[in-house]
Amino acid sequence: MNDEEIYTENIDALRHRISALEKEVERLQVQLPEEYLQKAFDRANDLIIIIQDGKIKYANPMLESFAGYPFEMIKDKEFKDFLPDKIQIELTKNYHARMAGEKVPERYESVLHHRNGREINVEISGHVITYKGKPADFVVIHDITPLKQVIKKLQESEEKYHNFFKASKDCVFFTAPDGKWLDMSDSAPAFFGYNSKEELAAVPVTRLYEKPEERKEDIERIEKEGFSRDIPINLRKKDGSVIHTLVTSQAIRNVKGEVVAYQGVIRDITEQKKNEELLKKSKIHLEETLTARDKFFSIISHDLRTPFNAIIGLSDFLRKEAFKMPPEEIESIAEDLFRTGQETYELLTNLLEWSRTVTGKIPFSPETFAVADLIYDIRNLYHENIQRKEMKFTVSVPPDMLVYADRNMVHTVIRNLVSNAIKFTRLHGTIAVNAKEKNGYAQINVSDTGIGIQPEILNRLFSHGKEVVMKGTLGESGSGLGLILCKEFMERNGGTITVESSPGKGSTFSFTLPRSVI
Repeated sequence: MNDEEIYTENIDALRHRISALEKEVERLQVQLPEEYLQKAFDRANDLIIIIQDGKIKYANPMLESFAGYPFEMIKDKEFKDFLPDKIQIELTKNYHARMAGEKVPERYESVLHHRNGREINVEISGHVITYKGKPADFVVIHDITPLKQVIKKLQESEEKYHNFFKASKDCVFFTAPDGKWLDMSDSAPAFFGYNSKEELAAVPVTRLYEKPEERKEDIERIEKEGFSRDIPINLRKKDGSVIHTLVTSQAIRNVKGEVVAYQGVIRDITEQKKNEELLKKSKIHLEETLTARDKFFSIISHDLRTPFNAIIGLSDFLRKEAFKMPPEEIESIAEDLFRTGQETYELLTNLLEWSRTVTGKIPFSPETFAVADLIYDIRNLYHENIQRKEMKFTVSVPPDMLVYADRNMVHTVIRNLVSNAIKFTRLHGTIAVNAKEKNGYAQINVSDTGIGIQPEILNRLFSHGKEVVMKGTLGESGSGLGLILCKEFMERNGGTITVESSPGKGSTFSFTLPRSVI
């Protein structure tokens, strides 16, 4: 109900009350003597004045409350002398017209001035009666100041509400229980990507929910708690895009307590969510960078220092004792020097590539190439290591299997997997590399008959900050850095890497690469 309706309802009730009072006056004039009428008027809450021949003949005790005058002061005085200048002419004209039998408004609003200067908003009703045998004007004056103050506050409140309703960037809504729009703020169409209120109003509210059942849940929450505040709900715009919002709403009920509408505010927090996600990613990246830094220093201080100490020790021993040693012992030491140097070089290569990856300085240059060529190159690279352990190395990869990836990164992945297979496989073991097509990807498997991996270690193989150090079957060292590098390179190329292993039976590392469309 708006202000005008409230005001009209109150005025209608007042007029009904005055009409009833006037009818009662007419009835009492017939049935009761004037002293009884005066007693009834004296108890009235409205100001009652009887004017005869332009002079005040009677006023009930409410005179002092309305005007600040005792009746004795104004009795038999011209009534116009007590009216403010700005209404004197109008009220005097109405009085004379009414007494002459002319048609004039029976009720009208005006403003009286109290003796102390206070203004009183009133509604005045005039009616011609017979008083002491002569025509007189029976005037009822009702104080409507409280009503005016309430209306003023309502108008101010309504103005603030309308200003908010129009200026708010959030979506302010009024909807029916069945999901139809009843009203919306000016910002609502743009909020959901529509061109006008009419266009948006034609869309049921339930169609705006990414998950329509969430509206039902929100209504149940309102029924239980009376309102819902800042409920995270994903809504869908006209173009189909989803926005993250916070919805605050409550029910509007009729006098029977039945829900007739829902009102509330929807706030778009999509940008806030994006910023939170960026902040979360930045935090994760920072943690990974710090972990990488710690691992980098750990490798430099331990994994690189150890082999260099061995190289320096063995070479120093040869420098001092070689002339005393038989050829076969010199050959053995030289073999150890070569193996240690090769492992150290491999570790250093991985370390440099990994550091460039972490800092984002390694280029990504995908191209089409035959993956079998890389596998044969790497088998040749490790030919001496394979011969040293008298292993069987088989390759079963179609020569025409083309992939689209960064060749250098894939080379690093295969090199690390083959190196690990050699390192952790005993003498006379077997290493097999095969490939197959799977869901548009090339899946390459590197299998060995080595020592396998314990289950508690499997989950840590590809993780930052979870150090995995294992010795090879001939005491070869390993830092676990190569597998971390493999995972990062596979993800960079849109592929995956997984492992299956059984202790004592061997391991199979599988990675996927996008097939080339050429």
